Amino acid sequence: MALAFSLYVGQFDLWRLITGLPRITEFLGGMVPELHWATLSHDLADWFWGMEKWLALLWTTLMMALFGTAAGTVLGGALSFLAARNLGAASLTIFLVRRVMEIARSVPDLVWALLFLFAFGLGPLPGVLAIGLHTLGAQGKLFAEVNENIDMAPLEGIRASGGTWLDEIAWGFCPRCCPTSPPIPSGASSSTCVPLR
Repeated sequence: MALAFSLYVGQFDLWRLITGLPRITEFLGGMVPELHWATLSHDLADWFWGMEKWLALLWTTLMMALFGTAAGTVLGGALSFLAARNLGAASLTIFLVRRVMEIARSVPDLVWALLFLFAFGLGPLPGVLAIGLHTLGAQGKLFAEVNENIDMAPLEGIRASGGTWLDEIAWGFCPRCCPTSPPIPSGASSSTCVPLR
């Protein structure tokens, strides 16, 4: 029933779909330049006009994606500590941070871009903010799940020896969750705590 209702609301027409399919080739054909041997250089020059401008815009787009992804990953990683239930954050903080990350990743990038475009106008900034905000939500969720699955013994040892919450994160958490963790010495258990200096 839901499918039938969606077909009705979406005005789906099978005959219109079948008759319109050949027009896709017309559209794709229009994207390919018409080249003739007699005027090959002119045809290529006509097709690739403004190449420097397009390459500059392409470079800007790549930088937007790179910066937005990097910034979102860093901020999502920072918020993941406040979203993990086992790292001592207050219940209200955990709830709020998780809801923020859910909203950030559930809204499509394009919608964020339109909102930021309305707020900041044309330019790279709306795209960077849209990619960064969506990445923040996605990466923050993944990092928070990793945070909740670590061995808590090193953190408890640091806490028992008088370490602060930041000491727990820096010396007990990061060496356990980062992929470049140093190897555990032979004869030592995985929960051996490195003493603070």
